[in-house]
Amino acid sequence: MNIQTVASGRTRAFRNALDAGPRAAAPGTTQASDGHKEVNFELVASLAKEVLLAGDFTGWEKTPIKLRKGERGAWRATVKLPPGQYRYKFLVDGQWRDDPRAAARCPNPFGSCDSLLAIS
Repeated sequence: MNIQTVASGRTRAFRNALDAGPRAAAPGTTQASDGHKEVNFELVASLAKEVLLAGDFTGWEKTPIKLRKGERGAWRATVKLPPGQYRYKFLVDGQWRDDPRAAARCPNPFGSCDSLLAIS
């Protein structure tokens, strides 16, 4: 199997996963006046010192979004995104973590999976 075949398979898996799941991975998605949607991301990590959100909408590690710690160890951030399909993960104290609330996941080139979000 060559690299192109693997990439095609991942793209197909990404589309299939999005078609199979709900249209938003994180609950609390609301419509903004400019056509974007506000998506509420949350991860419970009570012992964490820092939680970041990284995805293709942040350039991954180039400009991750810092989550704020709330009650009971729940870290939260609200992100305004245009309609589209997105891959993302949390970075907890320097370690990549999946979103346990994600409706779908897709393999990435690093041997793990990314969480998927589709906004219509």
